[in-house]
Amino acid sequence: DVNLIKAALCAGLNPRVVRVQHPVTTYHKAQHGSIAKDNSSHELKYFTKQRSGRVFIHPASVNFHVGKYESPFLVYNEKIMTTKPFLSMVTLGTGISRWCLAQQFVQTQTGTVSSD
Repeated sequence: DVNLIKAALCAGLNPRVVRVQHPVTTYHKAQHGSIAKDNSSHELKYFTKQRSGRVFIHPASVNFHVGKYESPFLVYNEKIMTTKPFLSMVTLGTGISRWCLAQQFVQTQTGTVSSD
């Protein structure tokens, strides 16, 4: 099961979480309304919780050209520092694993996170 494998990857790589910031959605005018513009991979921004802050997907990664992710959180295996900090071996989590990863980026007054 692919979802089980992704959940296991997320659990094993839990400290290595990156937050994906999608750009503001823009629209094209169409004959019967408007259509959301597809984002390019260069418009996405990635941030880690660690001191490095903003990071980038390595050009050799299969996810380098991805313009939109289902989740605002990804996990990575390796961070490489060359001209700037690059991430390699990046994957998207699913379901409960994404919720668990999101807790690292959520700050609350009571210290608890709940979901509907």
